[in-house]
Amino acid sequence: DDGALLLQSLNEQANTITYRTDASGILHFVLGKGSFSSEQLLDNFQTICQTVQEIKPETYGKGKKKKKSGSGGGKKTSKNVKYWLRAHLTATQGQGSVRMDLRSVDPTSPFFMKEPE
Repeated sequence: DDGALLLQSLNEQANTITYRTDASGILHFVLGKGSFSSEQLLDNFQTICQTVQEIKPETYGKGKKKKKSGSGGGKKTSKNVKYWLRAHLTATQGQGSVRMDLRSVDPTSPFFMKEPE
């Protein structure tokens, strides 16, 4: 049935996160539209943050493991290397951006998606 196939395809498309990256590793993605409610925007934001955390590579940041050269040992990955460095929120046609508190953005933080005190 073509109608059921189209409906299934639309549902799959609605559940995907489309993003792009630039040369410096910055992720760009759409959080929502102006017609979305606050709850929908927060839900989208939480889903995106958790998805980014789940798909992070095993090695990242300045502590990346390098290929061993000759007899010397490779550089070890530091445990203090952060995956989330900064987060900014901008409007498509707005000016400037708002820097976000990383404690509320990083899913590994105990303050993730909590109201500021």
